[in-house]
Amino acid sequence: MPNGVGGFASVSGVATAAGGGPDLAALATWVGTNLGSSGLVMGNTASQAVGANTIAIGNNAKVRPDPAGLINKPTLSPVNGIAIGANSTVGNENGIALGNTASANRRQSIAIGNNAQVLWDGSTFGDSYTGQIAIGNGATVGAGSGSGATVVGSGATSDQGNLQTALGASATVRGNITTALGAASIANGDTAAAVGVRSQASGYDSIAYGTDAIAGRGTTGGTVNAASSVGVRSAAQGGGSTAVGTGAYVFGNGSGAIAAWLPTTARISAAPTNDTSFSIVGGTNNFAIGNRNLVGATSTGNVAFGNDIKVGASGGSFTEQTVVQNGITMRYYVPTFTDQKAIINSVAIGQAASVTANEAVAVGNKAAATGASGIAIGNGATTAVGAGNIAIGEGAKTTAVSATLNRESIAVGQGATADGLRAVSLGTSALANGNSLALGYNAQANGGGSTTAIGYGARANGGYYALAVGQSANATGQQSTALGSGAASSGLRAVAIGNGAQAVGEDSISIGTGNIVTGARSGAIGDPSFINADDSYAIGNNNTIAVGANQSFVLGNNVTVNNSNNVVLGNASADKAFAQVSSATIPGVIATMNADGTVTYAAGPAVTYGGFAGTATGVVSVGAAGAERQIVNVAPGAITATSTDAINGSQLYSVASQVNTLGGNITNIVNNASSHFYSVNGGTSTDGNYANNGATAVGAIASGINASATAANAVAMGTGATAGTANSVALGAGSTTTAATPTASATIRGTTYNFAGANPAGVVSVGSAGAERQIQNVAAGQLSATSTDAINGSQLYATNLALETISAVAGAGINVTTAATGTGIAIGTSVANVGPGGTATYTAGNNMVLTQNGANTTFAVNDNPNFNSVTVGGTSITNTGVSIAGGPSMTTSGVDAGGKPVTNVAPGVNGTDAVNMNQLNAGIGAANQNVNQLRNDVVLNRREANAGTAGAMAMAGMPQAYLPGKSMLAAGVAAYEGQTAIAIGVSKLSDNGKWVMKFTGSANSRGNVGVAAGAGFHW
Repeated sequence: MPNGVGGFASVSGVATAAGGGPDLAALATWVGTNLGSSGLVMGNTASQAVGANTIAIGNNAKVRPDPAGLINKPTLSPVNGIAIGANSTVGNENGIALGNTASANRRQSIAIGNNAQVLWDGSTFGDSYTGQIAIGNGATVGAGSGSGATVVGSGATSDQGNLQTALGASATVRGNITTALGAASIANGDTAAAVGVRSQASGYDSIAYGTDAIAGRGTTGGTVNAASSVGVRSAAQGGGSTAVGTGAYVFGNGSGAIAAWLPTTARISAAPTNDTSFSIVGGTNNFAIGNRNLVGATSTGNVAFGNDIKVGASGGSFTEQTVVQNGITMRYYVPTFTDQKAIINSVAIGQAASVTANEAVAVGNKAAATGASGIAIGNGATTAVGAGNIAIGEGAKTTAVSATLNRESIAVGQGATADGLRAVSLGTSALANGNSLALGYNAQANGGGSTTAIGYGARANGGYYALAVGQSANATGQQSTALGSGAASSGLRAVAIGNGAQAVGEDSISIGTGNIVTGARSGAIGDPSFINADDSYAIGNNNTIAVGANQSFVLGNNVTVNNSNNVVLGNASADKAFAQVSSATIPGVIATMNADGTVTYAAGPAVTYGGFAGTATGVVSVGAAGAERQIVNVAPGAITATSTDAINGSQLYSVASQVNTLGGNITNIVNNASSHFYSVNGGTSTDGNYANNGATAVGAIASGINASATAANAVAMGTGATAGTANSVALGAGSTTTAATPTASATIRGTTYNFAGANPAGVVSVGSAGAERQIQNVAAGQLSATSTDAINGSQLYATNLALETISAVAGAGINVTTAATGTGIAIGTSVANVGPGGTATYTAGNNMVLTQNGANTTFAVNDNPNFNSVTVGGTSITNTGVSIAGGPSMTTSGVDAGGKPVTNVAPGVNGTDAVNMNQLNAGIGAANQNVNQLRNDVVLNRREANAGTAGAMAMAGMPQAYLPGKSMLAAGVAAYEGQTAIAIGVSKLSDNGKWVMKFTGSANSRGNVGVAAGAGFHW
């Protein structure tokens, strides 16, 4: 070759001709082999630049087809190729290889760096793949990489795919349209992307973003697709899974987690690999948002929103494993879950919220739904193991010993408790047990079996079918009822209605304010009355029946009864113990007929009458001493030896009239009389009985004109008196007797009453049919169940008066109305009267069940209540939505936050979803980061460009040799837009001035070094 001084330099491999010059034929062969059109070669040891506009600088640098002799493609044209560096090679057009052993073997490919490689693809289409770039020591674009592959970084590689990008030391890409950014990052699958130091993305469409992030590698080492992990050491190892945040680990298909790691160690790699540090999500279609959440591998379709939530497992951990795929070592994690249970379609929202059954919902701090389809909403709200339970409110809970004993219970309110099957508890601190209803603050229905407590502090704790309605109402007896503020029913089947009413005795009834009934089967209507005896009743106000005064009855006010079996009627009537009367003694009278026709009376022997019917067991009082009452409208009673009927005034009047009509003289009184005879002034001596022959039967007595006593022991006294019935008496003129009619009992309104004196020995007649008489001046008879005394008119009058009062009261019936206290509702408050024999109908309203069993009526709540609205505190639930006083509302028209922050919003997914602040901040942060990165890149590129410009200026500013045969060492400096550069160059002009060669190098303030070489020929 020309040596620049007019001669020729020796060329390795070209013979020297005689005379010292090169063998021109050999030189021509060398040039044809090693230099293309306009080729430039600088270096020793077989450097080659074959093709137009090619440059090969460096020992063994080559720009030629198949420079390594690896392929049979001699027709390739490496035009415009540049190979700079020892052993650098360019084997195709427009290729650039810069660096020791750098190799660019594809069209338009670039390899920069020691041992940087763009390898040839020996397939049919190998030459059609263009534009590959490998920058960095050992950076390699593999033979299987297609067009557009770019690897930048020491040891970065690509293979088996198109449109690949690997940026970072040892970054690796496999597959189509893959990207790996970061030292040791790996993207191994079509459209996979790994961004971050040691990040790994496997499978189709997977993304790993963050240091040590893993996406698309299953729990057995195989690949899964469409997985996304974002965050330091996050992992998405299920198909279609998403893990966002440091400490999020997702192992289930279609599942996701958003979490953050709370540093407990200096580095995250030292943290325990379990759910005490990280969120671990297994199963299918599960999603967890928050820190240290856990979802088991057998669970499906669950949502956890909060911290420290466990679904379907009590604990979880994972270990790191590796697998080799496509010659690449990939990391993955293998999870382990303890105490797993398959949970399906449940939701847990809140710190340490828990769901342990299918389709359950727990919302609130430590809220727990443990039964299928259960709902627990509120701080610490819990539902028991049974299905369909609902607990709403702070500390609200449903409880039971087993799933079968606790189903479909409802507890709503702070601290409300529903214990047992279908219990309903509504109100702060309300408690319902077993198929019961408690409604109101601190209300308790604790007896089980359809007990009901409604009202502030109401209690129905007496067992089955108890009902308490009203503030502090208390029903503690089985099947008992307490209605009214402070009403209390403690006896079996007892009923207390009214403010402060108390029913203590079994089957007792207390109706009215302040009544207290302690006796069994007793009752009080009015206020306030006190019934302490069994089988006793009082109707009226301020009445008292004392202990032991059993079977008593009071109708009236201000009455006190101390004796059993008594009936006291009327206001302030007095009670009295009964007195037995079995006989009566009447003083005797001796009547002496004087000669002058007058009669002289003197005391005679007393006569005792016995055998009275009836035995007294109590009294009926219709008044008090000094405040007596008549009994009026008394029907005539049977008048027999055994009759215990009440006698009315007409009966007594008849007897008295007969006595008044007695006339004539009484003569011939014998046998125990003071005189041995008596006489009766008759009309003639032929009148009957004139000869004392009117008594014809044994023991018979006949006294009077035409008097006749024809039956044994019969007495006939009076003109024409006839006693024809044994043991009978006919008193008064014309009186006659007939056979007695025994009357043992009478039935009144279905009730049979037995009488004393039911076996009469005879009759006493004071008249005859059509000629009756009154019996007057009759002393008051003893009134008792066994009394057979004659009753005078005053007694019957008093009885009639009492009966009139009873009739008036009974005829008035009972007034029925409604009232409401507290939050109760009364619809229709008019007063309705239910008369005797009438019917008061109880109607079961909405959500109530009314059951009649004989005389017992049971109120219960429908198993499936349906409310138009429910108000708890300031919160109202209606069929149109939910509203909170002073807070948000949710209606069919939408959600009104009421000026309050909307918290715990899940990240939006679809185009119309709401985004939460984390997403917004993340989006803004990402945008800011991208803008900042772009700004930094622009600034960096500007500085790099300015520095490059300064280098070019420095190199251009150097002078070069211009004298033939002279060389020049030159230096140049330049500054441009804050960047500086220095250049050093050597130039030489040949001895004949035809050839000029120039070699320059530069270094700029950005640390970049550039070299340039040139040669020219003058003619």
